[in-house]
Amino acid sequence: SQNVVLAANALFTAGAGSINFGGTIAGGFQLNFDAGSGTTTFGSTVNGVTQISNPRTGLITITGDQDTGLSNGIINHVGNVALAANTQFSSGTGLTSFGGTVNGAFNFDLVGGGNTTFSGAVGNNNAVARLRNQRSGTSTISGNQTTAGGAAGILLYSGPVLLAGADRIFDSGVGDMTFAAINGGTFGMTLNQASNNGGNLPGATFLTGPLSNLGFFTNNRTGPTSLASD
Repeated sequence: SQNVVLAANALFTAGAGSINFGGTIAGGFQLNFDAGSGTTTFGSTVNGVTQISNPRTGLITITGDQDTGLSNGIINHVGNVALAANTQFSSGTGLTSFGGTVNGAFNFDLVGGGNTTFSGAVGNNNAVARLRNQRSGTSTISGNQTTAGGAAGILLYSGPVLLAGADRIFDSGVGDMTFAAINGGTFGMTLNQASNNGGNLPGATFLTGPLSNLGFFTNNRTGPTSLASD
């Protein structure tokens, strides 16, 4: 449970074994991992490192915010991610990428100006409480996305969205859903809401930018929908 301060670029190697950090990780250097198959556990925050490069394919458990101090510091997690607390990822103008699924009944927030890549689903086994992506770069989405935080379970993208690989489904339960520009990449897009609202009013849908290259667009949500004026 001790805190870690990096004094140089670091590479942590464990192969099929586990890598566990119980405390915080800080220091203005790279935090790198081997391409092993074991699990990785972050028991607290990661703050001020210049990059987080984690190609390990085992489950990655995250229990605190992750912030790369450089304006272009990347965050890359290849394995499936399990959120164990409300978590914010910040990599400035650098790429933030998730190679697997992201699950866990907590807030999943992203900030910065760079691009974001989701190679797997979000909330497919254990819906995140909310997904709020305030990054201004393009988000490439290769999996369905689900939030389940009641009225607070918003699903928001401030930057443009590009669909990849197949048709995609987005479900924010009774929370609001917001998208800027959407490029379907010839794939279709379906917007859903929880079938049981639990007495809550259905959430609103805000489409603040243009929709292009969509194979189809289906909005099954019964709350109000606001479309961009242009």
